[in-house]
Amino acid sequence: MRKTTRKTKQPAAPAAIANVVENTTVADFIENDNLEYMFYTITDRAVPSVIDGMKPGARRMLYSMLKDGVTPDAKPKKSARLVNSAVGQFHPHGGAAMYGMMASTLAANYSRVKLVDGIGDFGGAPGNPPAQDRYTEARLSKHGFELVRELSDRAVPFQPTYDDESEEPVFLSPTFPVLLINGVEGLSEGYRSAVPEHNPHKVMELCIRMIDEPDISDEDIFDILEGPDWGTGGEVIGGRSEVLKYISTGRANLTVRGKLDVDNKAKTVTITEVPPGVAVPKVYDELRDGARNGTIEGVRDVELLSDMKHPIRIVVSGKRGTDMEKLRRDILLTTKLETTYTVLMIALDRNRAPRLWTIREQVEEFLKLREEVLINKTTTQAAKLNKELLKQTALAKVLLDKEKAVKVVMAAKDEKTAAHDLAAAFDITPEQGEIVAALPLRRLSKASVLDAEKKVTKTTKELAAKQKILDSKARRRTVLRKELEETAKLFDDPHYDRKTRLLYDEKPTKKDKKDSAAQLSLWKLDPDMGILSDVGNPIPEGDVVYTAFTGGKIKLFAGGGLPQRITPKTVAPDTSTMIACGTLTPGGQDLLLVSSGGKILKTTTHPDKFKPQGITGTGVAGMKLGNGETLVACLPVNGDEEILTLSTDGWKVTKVSDIPAKGRGGGGVMVHNPKSTSDVVVEAHVSPTGFQVEGKKAKPFKRSAATRKGHPTQWAAVEPEEPTNE
Repeated sequence: MRKTTRKTKQPAAPAAIANVVENTTVADFIENDNLEYMFYTITDRAVPSVIDGMKPGARRMLYSMLKDGVTPDAKPKKSARLVNSAVGQFHPHGGAAMYGMMASTLAANYSRVKLVDGIGDFGGAPGNPPAQDRYTEARLSKHGFELVRELSDRAVPFQPTYDDESEEPVFLSPTFPVLLINGVEGLSEGYRSAVPEHNPHKVMELCIRMIDEPDISDEDIFDILEGPDWGTGGEVIGGRSEVLKYISTGRANLTVRGKLDVDNKAKTVTITEVPPGVAVPKVYDELRDGARNGTIEGVRDVELLSDMKHPIRIVVSGKRGTDMEKLRRDILLTTKLETTYTVLMIALDRNRAPRLWTIREQVEEFLKLREEVLINKTTTQAAKLNKELLKQTALAKVLLDKEKAVKVVMAAKDEKTAAHDLAAAFDITPEQGEIVAALPLRRLSKASVLDAEKKVTKTTKELAAKQKILDSKARRRTVLRKELEETAKLFDDPHYDRKTRLLYDEKPTKKDKKDSAAQLSLWKLDPDMGILSDVGNPIPEGDVVYTAFTGGKIKLFAGGGLPQRITPKTVAPDTSTMIACGTLTPGGQDLLLVSSGGKILKTTTHPDKFKPQGITGTGVAGMKLGNGETLVACLPVNGDEEILTLSTDGWKVTKVSDIPAKGRGGGGVMVHNPKSTSDVVVEAHVSPTGFQVEGKKAKPFKRSAATRKGHPTQWAAVEPEEPTNE
């Protein structure tokens, strides 16, 4: 029997749904909704706090691991379990993002200081993904434990979790400056944070120095830190002044380079270190692409040989006869193995507002945190000692007359009465009476009396020491110094020796301009299509290619970025709006830019004023155009030519020397004044010998003169006169 399904009519939507769609303006949306989201991404996701150096996700992960008991001496647990615990209790975001953060920042082998000990494949090298969280295990490292071990003493303030079911620390209590040592990379709405890593020994030395000498100079800070020290190694090229700059201002640009070892005998270049933030798989792909398209010449093979022992190892083999030093130079020029690291030491302050921080300010915030932690934990410990002192003092008094104490308890009708009567009988507080009443009989031995007296003496002494810390800033400074000296011993291992080499006397790798010019002259140009290849017009040595676009942009190209092997390349990424292309001698010729509105801009091509772009450049500001105007011509000139401009209803010949030279980006001067609103310039030409219009030699007019009416039916450049032999 065939089964049928009866369709039921869906109930009408509630009237409330009709009010879900609201009319609003873009300004109101940005102010009321988008700004709130932007603020959230800045303060609760991407930017670290200067106080503990942690982003919220990392902070919650470490605290959750403490709560789950995976301390350095405990058995590791599955990463999936730890991540789900952190996400479920403290961090309402995706588990994949949390695990990725743990693998790449907390447990990564290339971090300057690992905060999590991972068992399994956590990526090994920058850019390599970790194994799935169900296959790996983790626990707090001894250094990671240093960020959370004091939380049991309420060393920092706590706040409710996102669901109000528990509480979490507002910030952790690290015993070393995490932000300065491990650095950070973060990107949020409107803010980018990039704090370089530094050597742990040097950072701890700086912290101890600033306890004794708070007003240390920036030069002295530089002498101690020396410069960045990334876990991936690499080199800082030049830039001593830039390091000083970020020490004192919080921002700078550093040239960083990986480690490339050349073996001339084996004809190999071996890469074993990469700059910070550069993914190893990306470098490998760049090398293979460069070898394939000829950007890197002389490559026989590229092999990725990374393993557990050598996390970063790429071997580039050269062909027979290849200059290996040139190959190394080409690799640096065409890959991310030499790049610019922009330092932007942005972090949240105590009000959760992002700002730039100098090195001095970061250390001051760390020392301020350490003093607060010392005060808070000492206050908690003093409260515990006070409670213990009350207990031991009461015991000492009561145990001096045990028989009396027993009689009082025996005579009392209940425990509450016994506590009250004991307090009255032995001149102790009701709280102490409750402590004594709860004691078992075995605590009334003679040994207990002596033990209580010893504990009173010991506790009184310890309490006095705690109170001295709370009362004396000088004492706190002494304690802090000792704590920092103990923390510094955590880095007594060769692993924490300097990894990044500081080559302040070297210069960044640059392409030789002569090589670029010689390389461009080996190519040919198709000016109609804007294509460089081995077909077309020869490019004279020393010349550059110029290109102009309808929107007013112009570009000079001297060969930068061209591959060694000649394969067709367009002069710009997008040539769909190109209106002119050719070659010129930079500095020896000017460019005339002609607009449809009749204006002409004459601008210099001297290298000091107009620098060529690379092959991927899209042009620079050439001529500023009016509403509805376009660029119709771009003509190289020497200065002694005449220019013929043709419009839909007019024409005019003008001497080029009558047009003043202006800088790029200007609107030019009026030369061809339109005869009407519908009259637009459509083309322009130059000739050193002048022009014939309608069969007659055209007289050049001043640029201020009126345009000749009517579009000519015929025109031509005047043929140069043949030399006569007399």
